[in-house]
Amino acid sequence: LGISAYRLSKDINIPQTRTSQILKGKRRVTADTALRLSSYFGNSAKFWLGLQDDYDLEEGLLAKRKEFEEIRPFEDTAA
Repeated sequence: LGISAYRLSKDINIPQTRTSQILKGKRRVTADTALRLSSYFGNSAKFWLGLQDDYDLEEGLLAKRKEFEEIRPFEDTAA
């Protein structure tokens, strides 16, 4: 979109460090930031929080893939 992190930060009234840390994956998108981004871009705050959730899930899977592969699915033996 051709928007710098500096301009975005100024336009939505947040510190530039917050924007930079989010872009680097060192900080989460909070509800406050999601609401600001949704007002600025004309979409929903849930969109931004959903992106954060997707990112968190992917990072978690990559970090513990082998551990998750060792978990056996639940089997209902009462039936």
